[in-house]
Amino acid sequence: MLQRVLIAMAFASNPRLVIADEPTTALDVTIQKKVVELIARTREAHDTSVLFITHDLQLAAEICDDVSVLYAGRIVETGAARRIINAPRHPYSRCLNLATPNLKGAWRG
Repeated sequence: MLQRVLIAMAFASNPRLVIADEPTTALDVTIQKKVVELIARTREAHDTSVLFITHDLQLAAEICDDVSVLYAGRIVETGAARRIINAPRHPYSRCLNLATPNLKGAWRG
């Protein structure tokens, strides 16, 4: 519930950008899905950009159009979320992708 309140507060002033740093950490997958849906709906309703920070590439692909993968503080890969999920080029991107296997098969955004 706290995440939902904080999301509402973040969007309350109709900002142009919201930075969501690991907004679903420590949530079970059911609640995680609801929080991601809430962010997506609120982003659309307010026409706000969201910088979504996560270690979970599958989750990023659910909410993001584009993804940048950082390794040792540097961007090592950037592009469409679908491409990075289905055909990661950098070894670290591959490792992040393997760390959270998709139970539904390849992402089809």
